[in-house]
Amino acid sequence: RMGGYAIADRKLVDRRIEALVDQYPSLARRRKTTAGALSGGEQAMLALARALVSEPRFILLDEPSAGLSPAMVSETLERIKVLTARGIGILMVEQNIREAMPIADRLYILAAGEKRFEGTPGDVRNDRQIMDIYMGGA
Repeated sequence: RMGGYAIADRKLVDRRIEALVDQYPSLARRRKTTAGALSGGEQAMLALARALVSEPRFILLDEPSAGLSPAMVSETLERIKVLTARGIGILMVEQNIREAMPIADRLYILAAGEKRFEGTPGDVRNDRQIMDIYMGGA
């Protein structure tokens, strides 16, 4: 319910939560579990679902892949893709550039607080120096 704290209509909040439970089956199975007892991946899904209760037009995500297993990273990023397809704007801070590139429209690479690169994922792939420095020459 925390995601709907600013919504006065409790029934509307309940309907939105039910719709999100349908979209996040792993959370549905753990519905009675406290957030602190969930796995890292489940906590990431819960944070995203909680944000969606208010039906935002824009979401800021800080390191959504941090601490997640590779499978949960993939699932989390797939969910983010779905949100962008629904027209929800996403600003994502992410150290894992390999994972972020496929879902990004624009990339800003920072080093020591300075912007070192700005462009599209295609620009990154075409810039040998950026590829060598930030992606190990991949």
